[in-house]
Amino acid sequence: MLNVPETLAPEQYEVDHRSSHGGIAGTLMHIIVAHEYWLARWLDEAPSVTHTPAEVPAFADAKMRWKGVEKKLVEFIDGLTDEELARPRTYKSSKGEYSLPLWQAMQHLANHSTYHRGQITTMLRQMGVKPAATDLIVFYRGK
Repeated sequence: MLNVPETLAPEQYEVDHRSSHGGIAGTLMHIIVAHEYWLARWLDEAPSVTHTPAEVPAFADAKMRWKGVEKKLVEFIDGLTDEELARPRTYKSSKGEYSLPLWQAMQHLANHSTYHRGQITTMLRQMGVKPAATDLIVFYRGK
């Protein structure tokens, strides 16, 4: 997904499409921050990350930030056991305190990210830019 936005001119990357997080920059940052928040919760840490597109205006900065999150996420997942996936995790959000098994929170994050990647896909198409394939089957096929 990052390869296509990387080819955009800064004004294309930053344009406000009036989507739920503005444009591609805002939506991408929202995806990244959500991953940072959930990973912190899964590590039993208090999420403290907040970033807006204005704080990370260039795509290169967002990509670098994502690479760091991705590395930590892979390290976390590599160490998981079935028992840890089933163990409920309690966390606080702006709407209250909740508890759910780790696997459900992980599935939520994947679903959340899929939704917003779809928004980015639509924004790219509106600009006449061919988006990356986002179908899961394409991922499984390794293409």
